[in-house]
Amino acid sequence: MKKLRKKFILVAMASMFVVLLLMIGGLNVLNYHNLIENGDRLTKMISDNGGSFPRNQKAQNAAPPVLPQGEKPGKAPRDGMGQQDGSKAPPYKNKPMTREEPYQTRYFTVTISSKETKVNVDQVSAVQEDTAKVYMETVKKSGSDTGFVDIYRYRVVKQTDAVLYVFVDCEQSLSTYKNTLLISAGMSVAGFCIVFLLVCIFSRIIFKPVRESYQKQKQFITDASHELKTPLTIIEANTEVLEMDQGENQWLKSTHNQIERMSHLVQQMVSLTRMDEEGGKGEKCEFSLSDALLDQVELYEPQARSRGIRIHPDVAPGIVYRGREEEVRRLFGILFDNAMKYSTKDTEFIITLHRKNRRCRMTFTNETEQVVKGNQNILFERFYRSDASRNSATGGSGIGLAIARAICENHGGSIQAESKDGHSLTITVVL
Repeated sequence: MKKLRKKFILVAMASMFVVLLLMIGGLNVLNYHNLIENGDRLTKMISDNGGSFPRNQKAQNAAPPVLPQGEKPGKAPRDGMGQQDGSKAPPYKNKPMTREEPYQTRYFTVTISSKETKVNVDQVSAVQEDTAKVYMETVKKSGSDTGFVDIYRYRVVKQTDAVLYVFVDCEQSLSTYKNTLLISAGMSVAGFCIVFLLVCIFSRIIFKPVRESYQKQKQFITDASHELKTPLTIIEANTEVLEMDQGENQWLKSTHNQIERMSHLVQQMVSLTRMDEEGGKGEKCEFSLSDALLDQVELYEPQARSRGIRIHPDVAPGIVYRGREEEVRRLFGILFDNAMKYSTKDTEFIITLHRKNRRCRMTFTNETEQVVKGNQNILFERFYRSDASRNSATGGSGIGLAIARAICENHGGSIQAESKDGHSLTITVVL
């Protein structure tokens, strides 16, 4: 149940992270794009006008002059440059120049011709002529026509007999962009942490009914298992009495087999419930994983030989593992028993054990006709059995591999099943 809750929190926070990343990232990318677009608009406006702002362009939202009553509008008066104030220059980047923009913009230009290098720093106080030339040389070496150098957005324009370098001060825009970036990132982190706390708190409430239902289910399995033991014991005793009175026959033998199968199923249910309750608790010790696996090979060799199954172990020697030895040996027993039950006769059962870094990796491969190609992790679900195995006389209960998964998880490991060709099954255990 804890793992399910952790997965819920992980999925919720991952979704939150993606949403915040898209929103905050999109906002700041858009801000930066607008910053560059505005800088390019200003540099183009200045370069198109020969190194200065056009003096005749009026604000788009400028109000028309108020005329005396009865006077008809005529030609607009001329400004000091001899141009009509009412004339309009074409907009740049679909955004006309505002009335205050020429006075708010700080810029300087450098013009290089075959005769001289002309520097105009009249519209900026932070840059001297020598500094302007240094910026120009830096841009010249970069080979780019537009970009940033320090806090200035620049544009290089090749004219008929000269090259014009325009530099626009974007310090205020860059500062605003950086502040917005930091504030939005900080608020996102704070919001993410707050949502994480809320999800942790409310996930307890959300999963409380599920946890209670799961606890009741485990308690029911435990109680049912104990209740089944008594009638099974009585049936077994009565069967033995009948054998003593009437002698052994096929009906009593069949009853004995079913009692043993039912008793084994009850024992497996109790073991699985106990493992869920313990959750990996218990004393651990160091033991030879190689020897434990080879012991199972030796134990199942006669059974395999009787079915024509050839066991091929590829076990690295001297691998020591720290865990609960009894449970690990039981894990191997379950996997060997599963292979013996479902392997095709006169085939090979291949076992490998190798250590990689701090992990021990084992594979168990056997040929079988009761598997489909692809991922087969459904085999580890409780009481799951394929249609073919349900109709066969293997005697399985569908709990053994579920116990194997519980043992692996209690040791911080994993177990997976896969069929690459539809004719063999490979179970991979990592501890």
